[in-house]
Amino acid sequence: VLRAMELYPSLWIEKYKIKNEVGLPIEFEDHYFLMDIYNDMSNLQVVLKPPQVGMTVLQILKTMYCAKKKGWDIIYTLPTATDVNDMAGGKINRLVAQNPNPLAAWTKDHDTVEQKAIGEHIIHYRGTFTIKSAMMVSSDLNVHDEVDASDPEVVGQYETRLMAKPIEEQRRWYFSHPSLKGKGVDIHWEQSDKKEWFIKCNHCSIEQQLKWPENIDLLKRQ
Repeated sequence: VLRAMELYPSLWIEKYKIKNEVGLPIEFEDHYFLMDIYNDMSNLQVVLKPPQVGMTVLQILKTMYCAKKKGWDIIYTLPTATDVNDMAGGKINRLVAQNPNPLAAWTKDHDTVEQKAIGEHIIHYRGTFTIKSAMMVSSDLNVHDEVDASDPEVVGQYETRLMAKPIEEQRRWYFSHPSLKGKGVDIHWEQSDKKEWFIKCNHCSIEQQLKWPENIDLLKRQ
């Protein structure tokens, strides 16, 4: 039973009572929409997201889980090297500190910025404004954070780090707050199967997408 509780990232999070970077428990009651994304291991994933929904924390935890449990070496990109530094200090290292079991126990190099050794495998954190960075490491999974603010040419160069793998093992996950049609994450979204999240209204029980302003009662809000 205990081993079964680690078969999916969401069960693993609940088993170890994983906390976010500020020490609050990660939960799926108010953030139920995140559970499917945590557990999705499809090779190609694209997420169009609004700001501040927990997606970066999700991807940090999910990649740590995949490095340890699936034995993947991973490249995780952000737009710039400064963004990498900010994420290392503001989120990654704090997540490790907040979760001594299992994250701190898994992590061999707690203070490094550009990589974390998780068990026997490595997550490389890279910016996208130098092609040289894209050519230095191989990968089992590329995760591209804030695609719309990243250099698309370098993001494409990172894909060559997967070419040694059979096509069924080439894994790319993109997510971003979208900016313009036909730019950044929207390009990948248009090539996807475009799944969207539906919620059930507590009043009428109709399942619907949340859209502005169709799903907001502006009079009640005032």
